[in-house]
Amino acid sequence: MNDALSDLRAVEPDAALEERATGGRSSAGVPGFSLMAGGVRLRLDLWEGARTSEPVPDDTMVIAGCVMITNPSYGTELNSANVVYEQVGDRLEWQIYKFRSGMVRPEKYAYGPYGRTHGLAYGDFFDPQQRYFMLHSALHVWSKTTESLTAETLLGLFKEAVDLRAPDSSTGPW
Repeated sequence: MNDALSDLRAVEPDAALEERATGGRSSAGVPGFSLMAGGVRLRLDLWEGARTSEPVPDDTMVIAGCVMITNPSYGTELNSANVVYEQVGDRLEWQIYKFRSGMVRPEKYAYGPYGRTHGLAYGDFFDPQQRYFMLHSALHVWSKTTESLTAETLLGLFKEAVDLRAPDSSTGPW
């Protein structure tokens, strides 16, 4: 986050980073981070005690959370991606998961904005069936892309927040 902040300040000197602990069962709270500039916000929230009710084979995830983006030109906060700390090869690594609607009609797609990448909500992310499809490629209502979490990845997510605009009624809700 600090590297992304340094890069962002090269073009927006007033950019700021906020670290906070949100409510949680532990006294320290659950860590969260926000990168902000000009009313635009990229917020990473980690989920406390995040586990599926039924273990999924080959799942190496340690912790997960969501990446929320906001922009004054867009009326609501948008879950842009999920952040996951998991085993990749022989080491643990932070990853960004993005989902995109697949072969289902827009009115039947319940996981996020139809026609753009998005993250999954807590309940969907930890649903054993959805978690299974995240780890085992299959034809599904959404497809997943994964990339390593880097300063460049964070800046790409921040750019998504900058580019958010209110939906055009002629093109649908998203």
